[in-house]
Amino acid sequence: MAQAKSVLTQFARFAETMPDELSVWMFTRKAPPFPLLPEHVHGTEIVALALC
Repeated sequence: MAQAKSVLTQFARFAETMPDELSVWMFTRKAPPFPLLPEHVHGTEIVALALC
């Protein structure tokens, strides 16, 4: 969450030029204990983007 403003600002810039065929979900949640995430973020609030 400490970088949420930066993430949202960069996403807003990207959204202006992204193709119509791209779908993006943006959400906040607690970081799950996924192996790809560093352990120190597990259980902390994060901003996540899912692109499809």
